[in-house]
Amino acid sequence: MFTVKAKANVNVKDLVPLTVAVLNEKGGVGKTTTVLNLGHELAFRGLNVLLLDLDHRADLTKGSGVALADGQPSILDALSENPPDFATCAVPVPGDTRGSLSVVGAERDLAVLELDLAGLSPFDRPGRLRPLLEWGRANYHCVLLDAPPGLGVLTSMILGSVDTLLVPQEPSFLAASGVRELELTLREFASVGVGVGVLGILITKVRSTTHHRDYMEMIRARYGKLVFDTFIPESVRYQEAPAFGMSIREYLGGRGPLVEAYSRLADEVMVRWQDDEARSMPLPQ
Repeated sequence: MFTVKAKANVNVKDLVPLTVAVLNEKGGVGKTTTVLNLGHELAFRGLNVLLLDLDHRADLTKGSGVALADGQPSILDALSENPPDFATCAVPVPGDTRGSLSVVGAERDLAVLELDLAGLSPFDRPGRLRPLLEWGRANYHCVLLDAPPGLGVLTSMILGSVDTLLVPQEPSFLAASGVRELELTLREFASVGVGVGVLGILITKVRSTTHHRDYMEMIRARYGKLVFDTFIPESVRYQEAPAFGMSIREYLGGRGPLVEAYSRLADEVMVRWQDDEARSMPLPQ
């Protein structure tokens, strides 16, 4: 397997507020798991982090251990034409003893938002999300968005609004095709003046097989420095931890290969975050 470079010290004061969409047009590659565990790791380091659940299944909300109470504003309310005070939409994540991790949760009603956005032009859709992100930048160090799979109106709204992307990628043929589709999409957006770069590509669900090693090498050969040194090993803990509304760190008591992997990922993210060029790099042509 690949080795991981040593940690680098990062001064939190050097980090500009950042909005990151965790996105891949293919489903099942670990987007929600990445948002949840990277968010916890950044909060563990003392950063204030806001999670936004923009996937129809609301898995991030459930995996965070959050159950939206009656009357609690959701992401649907926050992205409405007349949103409430955004502070009322952010719910503290249980288990975060520092009080620095919050989530704007979702319910299975985002189809309503899609119908609403479909009536807007592609250039007007990001206007629904930008006020929430601007509030997030003013009140948190980082906003992490769990994006839905595919390229629908929600994804186009996200791509027109965020600072950068983090792309989870399984070492397999079908998952690789999802990143290639994303390349085409980003070029289309750039052609109309909407440019968004990539913070990094994260290889997920890695097994110790020749097939996975070969695909990891192919991904690294194509995308080079875009690929994080850290990779996330395959584990049944992926499914177990969210079922209890916990992060991997909480579920495993702060120990084990998965905890170490997400910890290294947070270190790498922070190193790139403080670098103006590394925060938002272009995909290869």
